Amino acid sequence: ISMKNLLIFLFLIPMGLFAQPENVSHEKLCGDWLCETGSATIKLCLHEDGSCMLDGKKASYKLDDGTLMLSNKEETVTYKVEMKEDELVLSGGDLMMPLTFHRSEEG
Repeated sequence: ISMKNLLIFLFLIPMGLFAQPENVSHEKLCGDWLCETGSATIKLCLHEDGSCMLDGKKASYKLDDGTLMLSNKEETVTYKVEMKEDELVLSGGDLMMPLTFHRSEEG
């Protein structure tokens, strides 16, 4: 490896790391989230006690190693979860494509 290639490598790798999604923590996840899907808006409210509301329906959630498990009386669905600043992206589970939620400013 030449010195030039080594320097490029050393400078580009940290830049790539900054572009990666944040580690998802319970504290960052809690709050009100909105997802605009074209014709509908999905509201997800995640509370500190593990309870949540999904479009006005009561449920519970658990965060575990990059996955978010949403449970209601009938079923539990597990999603891959990623966060970037004030964006929450859910994928997998029963979703055909990822959903991007934005933190609600309503509080």
